[in-house]
Amino acid sequence: MTTLCSRSGRLVSTALLPAFLALSIADRLTAQIVQPPIPGTFSQPFFEVPPQPPPLSGEEVVERVAPSVVLILAGSGSVPVALGSGVIVRSDGIVITAYHLIKDQPAVQVRLKNGETYDRVVILGLDERRDVAALQIPANNLQTLKRARVEDIHPGATVYTVSSPAGLEWTVSSGILSAARQADDVPGAGSGYRLLQFTAPVTRGSSGGALADDQGRLLGIVVGSLGGQSLNFAVPVESVLGLANRVDGLALGSGRNLDLGRRGAGSGVVGRTELPRHPAEIMRSAHSVCLVGNPEFPAEPVEKKLFERPEFKEGNLLIVEDPHAADLVIELSRKELTWDFTYRLVQPSSGVILGSGKVIAWDGVRAAPEIADQIMDRMRFLRKAEGTGSQKTPNKAGGEARGEDSEPGKTVS
Repeated sequence: MTTLCSRSGRLVSTALLPAFLALSIADRLTAQIVQPPIPGTFSQPFFEVPPQPPPLSGEEVVERVAPSVVLILAGSGSVPVALGSGVIVRSDGIVITAYHLIKDQPAVQVRLKNGETYDRVVILGLDERRDVAALQIPANNLQTLKRARVEDIHPGATVYTVSSPAGLEWTVSSGILSAARQADDVPGAGSGYRLLQFTAPVTRGSSGGALADDQGRLLGIVVGSLGGQSLNFAVPVESVLGLANRVDGLALGSGRNLDLGRRGAGSGVVGRTELPRHPAEIMRSAHSVCLVGNPEFPAEPVEKKLFERPEFKEGNLLIVEDPHAADLVIELSRKELTWDFTYRLVQPSSGVILGSGKVIAWDGVRAAPEIADQIMDRMRFLRKAEGTGSQKTPNKAGGEARGEDSEPGKTVS
C-alpha cells in the first residue's frame, strides 16, 4: 500500500509539472505587458531620422570646395578663346567640365587652386547630349569632394557655385535649388536627361564649375543659363561619372603657350568681357591683327599672303606679334589626322568669333593662299556690312539717336 501511494504521488507531481511551468511563464509574460498607448499617439516612432549637421557658411563652403575646382583655358597659340572651370572628381587627375568649353579647341590648359599648371590634357570621354566631358591630367593625390544625390536635396535648399565667372577665379555665389527637371522642359537644352535648376548667379566663365550643397558636397556641373541670372542649370554629377572610367583617350595639343594675359597686379581679372557688338562695328574699329599658328599650320605663309593685299600693304591694317596688343586674332590650326587647315577670326577682348573657314591641302604652305583669300573676303564683307549698333535714326526732335542691340534671349555661361 505504501508503495502504491508513493508512486501515485510521484505520478501526480510529474503530471502537474508542465502546468506549473506554463503558469510560471504566463506570470512572467503578464509582468512584461506594456500598457497600450493613448489613442492618437504612438509609443515608438516608425523610423528615426539621423540628425543633420548644421549648414556651412559660404566661407566654409569655399574652403571645402575650391581646392577641387580648376581653371580651364582652351584655344591655340597664346590666346585662350574659351575660359571656364572644371571639377576634380577623382584623385588621380580626372576632371569633369562643360564640353562646349573645349569643343574643337586644339589645346587645353588646366590650373589648380594651388597654382599647379598642366599643359598635357587627355579627353577620356564626352557626352554631347549633356554637354559634359571628362579630362585627365598627369597628377595624383588631388583633393576631391563628397557627392550628394539628387534625391538628397529638395527644392528650396541652399546651394553654392564655385567657378571663374568673367575670369574671377574661384568665386562663390549662393542661391537656392529651384527644381530637378527633365531637359525636355528647358528650351534649347535637348532631351533625355535631368537638369538641376538653381538661382545662384553665374556668368561667362562659370561653365564647368561646381554646384554644391550647404555641406560642401558636389551636386552637379554647371553647363548653362537661360533668360537671366536666376535661371541657371547644372547636370547632376552622378549621371556623368561613368565618363571617367576609360583608361585611354584623345591627347590634345600642348596648352603651354596659353596665357591668361591682361592681368593687373593682384587681380584675377582676365581682360574684362565687353558687351557684344555687331561684327561690322568690331571690324571697322580694328587696326591690328595677330596671326597665331602652330607646328602643323605655321603663321608665316599666311602672313606673306596677307602682306600682298592692299589693306596690309598700305598700312590700313597692321600685323603685330603680340596677341595682347592686337584688335583681332587669326587662329590657324590643322585638325588632327586630316588635311583640313582652318582659321578663326576672333576679337580676343570679347571672345566674339567674326569668321571661320577651312581649306583641304597637303600642307600649310599650300593652304596659305586660299586661307588668306577667305580671311580677306570676310574682312571686306564685314567692313561693308551695316552694323545695327551704329545705325542712326532720326528722333522726334529731328536729331539722331543711336540704335542699341537687344540682348539675346538665351545665354550660355
